[in-house]
Amino acid sequence: MYRQVATNVYKTGDGKWYYLHGSMNPTPLLSMLDMPQHNEDNLSHAEIVQKYADVVSKLDSETVDNWSNNVYRVPGTICYTKEEFEATAHGKAIKGEPYYNLIREPHYEQPPVSWSQPADPSDRRPLSGVKVLELARAIAAPTVGRVCAALGATVIRVSCATNTELPITLLDGCIGKISVDINLKTFEGRKKLLELIQDADVFIDGYRPSVLEHLGFGRDAVLGLVAKREKGIVYCQENCYGWKGPWQVRPGWAQIADGVSGVGYGCGRFHGYDEAHMFPGPNADYLTGHAGAAGVLHALYLRHRQGGSYVTQCSLLVSDLQMISYGEYSEEQKQAIKRRNPVVGQMRHYDEIVAMGIKKFTSRGFVADRPFEKAIKKEYYQTIDGSPWGYNPVDVVNFALQMGSMRTDFPIGAAPPGYHLPQWTVQKNPSFEPIQPTSN
Repeated sequence: MYRQVATNVYKTGDGKWYYLHGSMNPTPLLSMLDMPQHNEDNLSHAEIVQKYADVVSKLDSETVDNWSNNVYRVPGTICYTKEEFEATAHGKAIKGEPYYNLIREPHYEQPPVSWSQPADPSDRRPLSGVKVLELARAIAAPTVGRVCAALGATVIRVSCATNTELPITLLDGCIGKISVDINLKTFEGRKKLLELIQDADVFIDGYRPSVLEHLGFGRDAVLGLVAKREKGIVYCQENCYGWKGPWQVRPGWAQIADGVSGVGYGCGRFHGYDEAHMFPGPNADYLTGHAGAAGVLHALYLRHRQGGSYVTQCSLLVSDLQMISYGEYSEEQKQAIKRRNPVVGQMRHYDEIVAMGIKKFTSRGFVADRPFEKAIKKEYYQTIDGSPWGYNPVDVVNFALQMGSMRTDFPIGAAPPGYHLPQWTVQKNPSFEPIQPTSN
């Protein structure tokens, strides 16, 4: 809990709210704050929060922001109102950006491609036969792959045992995919990925800017690797801050986008406080994942009709700005939500993701405008085998789009990294070490 609470909103010495983020490994962040790496004094949750608050209150927001983004390279942002962000240089740069960008690469002129044919002729899903390579963590970019899988694509999720993952987002991100473990910091791992790229139709890059470039598999490298093929490739990029402006290379997660865009302040003020709050769930993540999926579908259609290779880009911040552009509920609607939902007014800036789950802010917050029971209908879920994870059967959310009688489920289920062999057909890895079943 001590290290988890590093990811939270705290007030700085100059009176601004700052969103710290531990990025799945808060060691650098704790070093930045000159705090112990572990809860050496056995503090309670409230005492831990106060300890962080005391440290941050002695620093001005600009110092923390510069340390986070330039020195320690950990995600972090000053929390802005919508109007404050729009006045920044970055806000001006990405004003009016579309939900996703679609770019035809001018240097590659592969011919039009026949729509991929599925191995099973009875499988009429639109992406049956399409092969997708996904290199990503957390939620946004894996959602691109998840949508493709629901529409019939064969999706290989490339993970690595040396990378830190959150268990709940890892399971969600593996749904419907061939789940493999490849270490791209080894020669053998890079050779295996190179082999898989030769047959891929789509490559999803969900890492912070420049990570895959340093490993040899950035956008230009992948486009070049398939330049001599008879079919082009779609390279899907996802990041936090968007694809233009002075902050585009900054690292970040959905909470950071919420803090930058004004969503965090909007949540705080809805609850009656002049402070930024964490949004009760990964809204920006799922918006961005579906933006990326829409871009991939668009690019595959153009590849079929016109040929060539394409880059499609989506970002957490732009997704938040798109949502904000639709406007807020009326005051009458807001009051109705507050009357219906008992958690309104209870949420505070120090309620990070774990606290929100324990206090049921996440589940209740998402269904604030309807009775809870109407949001959890059985038909909204699919039950998958949880045994590869050491669980009982697991209920996962179905794909939202219905396509007549066409199936949009996840026949592969979900499996941990390394469960499958790194190939385009589904085959269990005989070397995979099963996760021990849980006790409950």
